[in-house]
Amino acid sequence: MRILIVEDSEGIATNLFDFLEAKDNEVDWVQDGYAALGICEAEEFDVIVLDLLLPRLSGLEVCRILRRERQVDVPILMLTALDSVTDKVTGFGAGADDYLVKPFSLEELWARLQALVNRRIGAVTQRALCAGPIRYDPQSQTVQVLQQEVILQPKCLQILIAMLRSPQKTFSRSEIERIVWGNDEMRSEAVRAHMSTLRRALTMDGRPPAIQTLHGLGYRLSPDLMAGPEG
Repeated sequence: MRILIVEDSEGIATNLFDFLEAKDNEVDWVQDGYAALGICEAEEFDVIVLDLLLPRLSGLEVCRILRRERQVDVPILMLTALDSVTDKVTGFGAGADDYLVKPFSLEELWARLQALVNRRIGAVTQRALCAGPIRYDPQSQTVQVLQQEVILQPKCLQILIAMLRSPQKTFSRSEIERIVWGNDEMRSEAVRAHMSTLRRALTMDGRPPAIQTLHGLGYRLSPDLMAGPEG
């Protein structure tokens, strides 16, 4: 799981960072609201731990901007020392998914983060994912290209689902490694082999490759694919 901590207290952030990293997560930490907006624009996370009282830009404003202006749907767990019902309602109104009052148990925080991520995965996988003529149906767990079913290896299917969820995104080799193999180290040849297999499976006569390789950057769904007709 990739987790962003937005917390100005170095002591709290260090405890969170060490605890979550020990759970085999990839963790990033920033200390103020503007830094949070910047890293969320450049990177993707599975869940955000967001302190309410931040310097420069409050957690409430960060949450509102991510939800209303940038349409970011990553689960957000808000941390705060404010525990009144009004404060909680305000946090939920800004777009927070859960609310934890300081001081808190690290194990409870971890349980809440897992629940948020699992809930989001369940919600996402209930609807079909499409990019041009490529369609994944989570109900039947089938892939169609130009309305013809294509059989994919499990790891290739994992990669395709991730790309269909973020069709504009360029996925680095390390991101693909994390999607398929988690935190297990994998050689770049394995990534290239799976991407080559996936590209061949998605080949369409007379159309450009469905997956582009951007040397030094990674892989992405072809913009030509996205602009083309679906059938």
